[in-house]
Amino acid sequence: MTVTFVRRRLRVAIAVLALCWAPAGLAAADETKANQAYARGDKAFAEKRYAEAASAFAEADAESPHPIALTSALKAAILADDAVLSMELADRAAQRPNAPELEQQVQRAKQTFQTRVGRLSVLCDACSPQLGQRLLTPGKRVWVKTGTQTVTVGTRSFEVVVTDSEPTDFVVPPLPAAAGSEEPKPPSQLLPPPPVQPPQTPVVEDEGSGVHPALFGSLVGLTAVNAVLLTVFGVRALRSNSDYLAGDDSALDPGQFSQTLANVFIATTALSAAGAALALPFTNFGGSSVRASVGPLSASLRVALP
Repeated sequence: MTVTFVRRRLRVAIAVLALCWAPAGLAAADETKANQAYARGDKAFAEKRYAEAASAFAEADAESPHPIALTSALKAAILADDAVLSMELADRAAQRPNAPELEQQVQRAKQTFQTRVGRLSVLCDACSPQLGQRLLTPGKRVWVKTGTQTVTVGTRSFEVVVTDSEPTDFVVPPLPAAAGSEEPKPPSQLLPPPPVQPPQTPVVEDEGSGVHPALFGSLVGLTAVNAVLLTVFGVRALRSNSDYLAGDDSALDPGQFSQTLANVFIATTALSAAGAALALPFTNFGGSSVRASVGPLSASLRVALP
């Protein structure tokens, strides 16, 4: 084991570490927002303001996905009797790794609200449909309460019946032609009407397509952990090498052990960093702008469930 060999390994480690700092820096702001939202939810839950607590916990999980925040959001939404939010959170949980307590809350939400909500989508071309004050994305199914819902498109309103048995895809009818807009033509100039083409139904997309941010966040976190371990064992190997060259034969075995672990973490760090880079373009962050997301919340987040 020579000084040149160890230094070459450390230079490789530093290059791999550079891949980690950029996503970690981008995630810091989101992590702070998540902690602040979680603190608001914790306080509201303690004061039995369950609707406010559910909204705050859901915001914390959206900023930085974590099973504790999502479990707390589901528990508060159920206590607040918010059927729509509960089912939206249950859909979000279905895209996460299995967690026993989270799965328990998901099953509780489905048993409580599955007959009180249904999926609704509004299908139209170049329109901005609304459900009350809620803006809807054309062609995207969302959870709403069952029964008659009023959908507004421009100046027109439609009564749509939503059931819990199957999704309701409402197609907005075209505007009627304005009366008297054309001068009448003599019978000799009238042409047979063109064949009526059936309207094309826009593709319905369910929410949550693409790679979930939790996967990307997990890869970033794994890269950071591997990078820290690589640095620790690289420094130990370099220190043992110096001691061995100074005449301390007892430093040989620990130095070789640290060098072996440093080599292992070089490979694992490079693999996890490459995985994060490959997953980034396919990650669905829930909007048009790309933002970094981390999987676990920071250590400062309170982990005790309310």
